[in-house]
Amino acid sequence: RQVVLGMGLEYSSQLLSRKQRRSTRDDMEAMRMDKPGPIVHVLCLHMAGQRRFCIEDRLINLESVPDAEHESFTEHSPSSWMVNHVPWSSAEHRIRAEAASEENATRLEITPGFPCLVIDRRTWTGRLPITFVRLTYPADLYELDAHFSPSTIAPAT
Repeated sequence: RQVVLGMGLEYSSQLLSRKQRRSTRDDMEAMRMDKPGPIVHVLCLHMAGQRRFCIEDRLINLESVPDAEHESFTEHSPSSWMVNHVPWSSAEHRIRAEAASEENATRLEITPGFPCLVIDRRTWTGRLPITFVRLTYPADLYELDAHFSPSTIAPAT
C-alpha cells in the first residue's frame, strides 16, 4: 500500500483465493517447519491505479498465528493484516529476477517470460515459523531502494 501511494497512485487489493489445509512437504520446506500442521494459503492481487502491481502468494502457520484461521482477508490484504496483528522476531529475504510464468503472466496481465522481481520472505517468532510469502512484481513497476551505514562492530583481531 505505502509503495503504491508513494508512487502517487490509488492502491487496492483483491483476494484471489484463501484455503485452509494441512501443510504439504513443500509448504514445510518453504516455511522451514519442523512438523506438519495447519496453514492458511492466501493468494492476493495488489493494484497500482489500473495496473496490476504484485501477486502475493502467502502461507501462514496457524500454530503461530491462530487468529488467521477466521480472518477472511477481504477487508485488509494479507500483508496489511500480518503487519498489524502479528509480532515477529526475525525475518529473511531472498530477492531475484525471474521470467513470468504463464500463470503469473495471466494474473499480472503481462507477457509470459516478462521480467519480474521476486521477493521471498520468511518470518519467525523465536524459533516458530510465522509465514512464507512470495511477492512477484512486473520488473518495470518496482525497484528496491536500501540505505546502509558502516558497521559499528569492530573487526576481530
